[in-house]
Amino acid sequence: EKPVVKRFTLLPWRTLVIAAAALAVAAVPEVVGLLRLDRTAVFGGEIWRLWTGHLVHGSTQHLVWNVAALIGLGLLFERTLGRHFIWLIFVGAALVGGGVLLLQPGVETYLGLSGVLNTIWVGGAVIAARGEHGWMRAVYLAAVVAGLAKILFESWTGISVFTDPDALGGQPLVLAHAVGSLAGCAILRSERPIRHDERSRNG
Repeated sequence: EKPVVKRFTLLPWRTLVIAAAALAVAAVPEVVGLLRLDRTAVFGGEIWRLWTGHLVHGSTQHLVWNVAALIGLGLLFERTLGRHFIWLIFVGAALVGGGVLLLQPGVETYLGLSGVLNTIWVGGAVIAARGEHGWMRAVYLAAVVAGLAKILFESWTGISVFTDPDALGGQPLVLAHAVGSLAGCAILRSERPIRHDERSRNG
């Protein structure tokens, strides 16, 4: 029985719950209008959309790509970050949603997980690097550099690296990716390095 429990703790269960929620939203299109990030609705008091809007996607392909990337990042970071992982997503989602509404006044609705994925990528890698030494720390820092380089390229060219406009059903919002990465960096200021013994408790 013990080995089964140990294997279960290796699963990124927090990530899988979020992925399942995104799939559930796609399976019940009637709830999309209630959940999507809509400017008028948010400023009208429906604040929950700052979080639920990231679960809504523009197409099946958009959903599949985002969920696949989420699971990949969950496998990389969730067990390492423990409780920090869900905090990163929770705060990142609010900052990305709020940032889009405040900085891009022409955008009425925003869909997808891509902004939050950038928060996990950059923020997760830096938090993880702070608790590592040697080559593992170098790997995490390389991931940070790659993430920030991606944002600089997207901001300079206006071209999203991993998002296909046809899959999204519209032009990707590069601003959301940039805000997501900056949110990951900002969240770090409130996080302390994660020790190896703490990881075993959080795993």
